[in-house]
Amino acid sequence: RTSGYSSDQTFSVGNYTMGWRVLGVNAGKIQLITGDIVKPDDDDGHGYEIARGGYRYGIEELHAISEIYGRGKGAVSGRSVNVEDINKITGYDPSTQRYNEGEISEYGNKITFTYKNQTIEYNASNGLTGTLTSLTYFDEITGEKSNLQEGETKSIRNTFYTYLPSKCGISNTDVEYNLLFGKNYYLASKAVSYVKSNGMTIYIRSVRAIDVFSGLDINRFGSGRSGSPGIRPVITLSSNAVITKDADHDGSTQDKACTLTVE
Repeated sequence: RTSGYSSDQTFSVGNYTMGWRVLGVNAGKIQLITGDIVKPDDDDGHGYEIARGGYRYGIEELHAISEIYGRGKGAVSGRSVNVEDINKITGYDPSTQRYNEGEISEYGNKITFTYKNQTIEYNASNGLTGTLTSLTYFDEITGEKSNLQEGETKSIRNTFYTYLPSKCGISNTDVEYNLLFGKNYYLASKAVSYVKSNGMTIYIRSVRAIDVFSGLDINRFGSGRSGSPGIRPVITLSSNAVITKDADHDGSTQDKACTLTVE
């Protein structure tokens, strides 16, 4: 497994000191998320870097790095935050929101391309049809680039969407906004987009400071980016773990963090 980056990127659990927030409850167990993003120990200003060769294992790497934070007191596992975690809190449902409805890039739209007689015909599940002279596409597992050849057929299903928290009725003064936004970080989720003017693109998703974004596209991996994205581990606590608060530890600030005990 590798990020594809040119040098090692190390993470030391002890270097993270920004506290934890309650993300929610899953199967009766409390889940915590880092209060801030986590970056490599020797961050050079670009944050965590994923290069083109790391696309295949990018999600596994995010989970593997996050897992080391799930070995502390009361924890039973660790993983990276994903887009489903974000959507559960914001209430965004991509299956009903229908991002770009009626367009070739509509969420959930399946487009089938057939190359015959030197013409590429496409038919989409939302009824759109047309022709192209060429199609460059990426393997959704490996990230490898190919060109559709005479006699071949390729199907692409759009899983791309992006949205502002305000679309879900969340303002920048709400608890949900403070928990999820104002930070740039990767999500352990991938997305696929086909737009006729740009062709196919595959992404590792991210949250930008102000929105849930499509993510880092494969053509920009390792290119150096603004925003300095980090990682946000999620840990699951043991069913014996209890979070308590009192007047001095009400969870309102890091200095007043609630108390974690393991019975």
